[in-house]
Amino acid sequence: MHPTADRAPETLPADVPARWPSAAPECPPTSLVGRDDSLAELRRLVRDRRTPFLTLAGVGGVGKSRLAAELAARDLGAWDGRVAFVPLDGVSDPSLVLPAIAGAIGVSEEPGRSLLDSLTDELGRAPTLLVLDTVEHVRAAAPMLADLQERTAGLSVIATSRLALRIPRERVVWLEPLPVPAAGEQDAEAIRDNPAAILFMQRAVVVRPELEATPANLALVASICRRLDGIPLAIELSAAALRVLAPHQLLDQLAERVAETGSELTAEDGVPARQRSLRAAMDWSLGLLPEPVRRLHRRVAVIAGPFAPSTAISILERGERRGIAPLGIDVADALRQLVDASLLRTAATTGEFEMLSTVRADALDRLAQSGEAVAMRWAHAYEVLALAEAAEKDFPTDREIEALDRLDTAHDDIREALEWATREGDGTFALRLAGALAEFWRTRGHHTEGRLRLAAALAIGDVAPSQLRR
Repeated sequence: MHPTADRAPETLPADVPARWPSAAPECPPTSLVGRDDSLAELRRLVRDRRTPFLTLAGVGGVGKSRLAAELAARDLGAWDGRVAFVPLDGVSDPSLVLPAIAGAIGVSEEPGRSLLDSLTDELGRAPTLLVLDTVEHVRAAAPMLADLQERTAGLSVIATSRLALRIPRERVVWLEPLPVPAAGEQDAEAIRDNPAAILFMQRAVVVRPELEATPANLALVASICRRLDGIPLAIELSAAALRVLAPHQLLDQLAERVAETGSELTAEDGVPARQRSLRAAMDWSLGLLPEPVRRLHRRVAVIAGPFAPSTAISILERGERRGIAPLGIDVADALRQLVDASLLRTAATTGEFEMLSTVRADALDRLAQSGEAVAMRWAHAYEVLALAEAAEKDFPTDREIEALDRLDTAHDDIREALEWATREGDGTFALRLAGALAEFWRTRGHHTEGRLRLAAALAIGDVAPSQLRR
């Protein structure tokens, strides 16, 4: 029988070892921040016999391993010590997963007997919690793991992964980034109580003990945490940068390039290699995917806001007309693969795809290194222009509100298209797009932004559309 939230496992027989010392979970000395609710939910699920196989999934650096280790360590007593935490990041061959589990709990392979049978016997001797950390790169072993759980009475499994394992009876729990302070938040108490800000400050004072939680510093911390999307790994690595940077300098660097600082910082010795930088975290996730899907990931990073598959396909086709090699894959299916790998997520309200800004910054880095950035940036810009000019035709008609709403939704992409054209010195394009947006800026109250964008376009262009001269 599995334990429940109100009842610990029955007393172990005398010949059952209380615990496996080599597999005991170890947590970092730092405290777990902002995860009490997640921890309680995981504990409830894992003690529920209806959830025998739980996958804790999420983007790289979001804290899956840390949370799973914390749960395992805190729940040793509830399982009478029969909790095994098995890291799999060093296992490259799926066929070596079962031997890794066996090694952790001291099960030896016996001649003439399958290792699966031996593990079933040992793990089934009493209710047991098996935590498998970092399973995504050996996902081919998932059916074996499902078989092990299915045939082992009293075994509950937690797997951490950037991908859902897609096996029978799997329950997937997606771990979200930490909540960040609201945009424009200036209340020092509200920032001080925010989980992402708490994590940043806890890590920051280790490297800069003199850092005080003044209202000015807390406002900077709030902005930093927002820039980093509340991803704990990014926050911790950025806090470590305060060894050499003041908070305002760190924020300036993040504003210049969201992931640049975090992606180049090295974590302390003893941290697994896959967590030593944001770049390593992204490498880890992307390495699980076929090369065409990896190319898709960096190409769709030119899209700033939520997007439908049709938008991605249109931009990709524009890129191909500019000389980019076709991907040769089903784009909609590949986008779903990126969601499974936690490199894209679906917007809660619309179901469209979107990319966390830290992930996107890394993908744009890769796009630049690939030599495809110029073509894809222009493909994106012309997609935005097509949207704006189509909307312009609806002014004034009974479709005007709908057209304005579409432009509002695409506002971040509009900004990036204008900034790109201005940076590239294409005044003709910038003025053409500005002309199509004139009514949008005027009607939706973006007067200052419209003037600034127009001034920048006029600085590099010769002729302004007539509607902008009114």
